[in-house]
Amino acid sequence: MRERTAIERFERIVREHGQRCAVDSPGGALTYADLDDRATRTARRLIAGGVRPGDRIGLYFERETNAFEGLLATWKSGATAVPLLSSHPPDRLRQIVDDAGVRLILSDPLGSVGGTLFGAPVLTPAVVPADLDAPLPPADANAIATILYTSGTSGRPKGVPQSQALVLHKYLRMQRVLDIAAGDQVTFFSTFAMGQGVTALMLTWLSGATLCPFDIRRDGVQRLTRWMSERRLTVWMSSATLLRSLMRTLTGTQQFPHLRIVRISGERVLPADVAAAHRHFPAASVFVSYATTETGGISIHAAERGAAYDNGVVSVGKVLDGVTVRILGDDGRELAAGEEGEIAVESADISEHYWHENDSAASAFAAVPGHPGRRLYRTGDLGRWRTDGQLEHLGRRDLRVKIRGFRIEIEEVETVLAQQADVVRAAVAARPGSDGNPRLVGYVQLVPESDITVETLRAQLGLRLPEYMIPSAFVILDELPIGATGKIARQQLPDPPAERPSLGAEYLPPRNALEETIAAVWREILGLERVGMNDAFLSLGGDSLKATLVASRLAARLRVDVPVTLLFEHATIAELSAALEGAGLTG
Repeated sequence: MRERTAIERFERIVREHGQRCAVDSPGGALTYADLDDRATRTARRLIAGGVRPGDRIGLYFERETNAFEGLLATWKSGATAVPLLSSHPPDRLRQIVDDAGVRLILSDPLGSVGGTLFGAPVLTPAVVPADLDAPLPPADANAIATILYTSGTSGRPKGVPQSQALVLHKYLRMQRVLDIAAGDQVTFFSTFAMGQGVTALMLTWLSGATLCPFDIRRDGVQRLTRWMSERRLTVWMSSATLLRSLMRTLTGTQQFPHLRIVRISGERVLPADVAAAHRHFPAASVFVSYATTETGGISIHAAERGAAYDNGVVSVGKVLDGVTVRILGDDGRELAAGEEGEIAVESADISEHYWHENDSAASAFAAVPGHPGRRLYRTGDLGRWRTDGQLEHLGRRDLRVKIRGFRIEIEEVETVLAQQADVVRAAVAARPGSDGNPRLVGYVQLVPESDITVETLRAQLGLRLPEYMIPSAFVILDELPIGATGKIARQQLPDPPAERPSLGAEYLPPRNALEETIAAVWREILGLERVGMNDAFLSLGGDSLKATLVASRLAARLRVDVPVTLLFEHATIAELSAALEGAGLTG
């Protein structure tokens, strides 16, 4: 019988490949049979505890294996999974819990059974009794499988509901192209709280392959190269930003011949990205895909080795089965090949609306007249058709941007920034960093004689925004430029200077050779003219990906292994230098 839901497909894989490894992570390895058994017992505990189909269950985990078990258990119980990232601020997670109406939260052991988290009761899978026999509900294709929360323009996250059938269909149309097979070893750098992570997870598990999670923030790009070789990985899936970070750490001759599939997505892909992928993954087929959380996969392009890109734009290919793409002008008219407009996606496999969306007139989703069940979603992305039928993605139309593969509503960041103490006006823009990748820049106008520092602004934003939504640079202006309509004139916002930002610590130059080596690497990676010994890495515009590059370059210059975690445990050059010397890692 043909499966109608993602959970039915997973259960067939369990029957066919029960003894194959489903997930192999530092937290432990599980076969498909073991994972299914654990998820089934947890699902029965949920049902015995009163959970009913349609209830929303929050998933809040540190350990990958527990998180995966929790997702499957939620689906088996007929409930809806609401992923909650532990790296996000508590206030943001409370907003999500409240908006979704979460009934309870599945979590790692928190020291005691019971209690509450973000206002919802907690159940720990590790203490689920093994003798429960509550029957599981029949699979329902229309049941909401997940609600994925993305950045919202109102200053609050907004949820994208996805049914069981929709999750399955998204997998099927991408799998027809990639052909991931049982026995493949698949990278997993994301999280199933993001659309990109759900796609990677489903492509792996619904094919009988092995999911191989790697925490890039914890372990860094330097360890990634060793891990890839040791694991003999066969499928790479990541954002273009992560691929570029890996490529910058490799020598010109390093190759990974075991990889047979490379899929790059999440943001615009450059010709240099494709060339580097072919150079270092010599046996791999390289695919550039285009997708959104709301629609899943839209199109995919098999990038040929040695292909020329005369206009510097890598095509995102031809649309997938079951998808129709239209390029629309400002007046809603469909445009011809070569004309630039907004990309709109028509399909039966699109979310119907945002969770709790009340104003249908303002919705990005619309019914398609004459085609019951099909919807048209306006992506906000700019694109155009080539004469050969290939689609080109040309970036964002509005204030929604992608930074390091994460979709961000600039207005949400602006709203939170403008609410901080001493801030009169605020604006946020995406500008190229020293590495050429886009980064968020915050512009603030402060009250007279304010002594607020970049560290303070970052700390305040960190209470309400995840790390990837916090600007990596701040520019303090006497007045923000205002246009004739009274709105901020964004085109007049200056590029951030390369000088050291305004910090609480006074500038202190390097005092020895080791500090100078560290400072030189920081200046290169952060694009700054000078950095002080007591300046914190994050306050200078650092982030998790930049930290992996710093660790890699320091390791090369000092000829020792530099764990990336040191940069987060020892925030300043002075502290990092002392830690390296204390651990005997100075060469």
